[in-house]
Amino acid sequence: MEKIDAEKTSTVSVEVAQHVLWHFGDRQLGQEPGSFTIRLLRAIAAADQGNKARLRQGFPELVEAFTAVQQESWGMDWLRSIVKKAWL
Repeated sequence: MEKIDAEKTSTVSVEVAQHVLWHFGDRQLGQEPGSFTIRLLRAIAAADQGNKARLRQGFPELVEAFTAVQQESWGMDWLRSIVKKAWL
């Protein structure tokens, strides 16, 4: 499995953070994405490593944020901090 280091990740936009949070059930800080992004999130969820690598080529932020939540205990907190910082 691919590991993501919170200190080394590229910047994830507030919009992407909100969409991934919504996908994983956070309706307070998350924001419902449009139908295309919903389908992308479902594709990322279903993808094996090879297909996830292909999706990452076109949508690096989305795959990075999704993978952080899926694989790391700090993933949700990381995305929440991105959203909260934007609100300050």
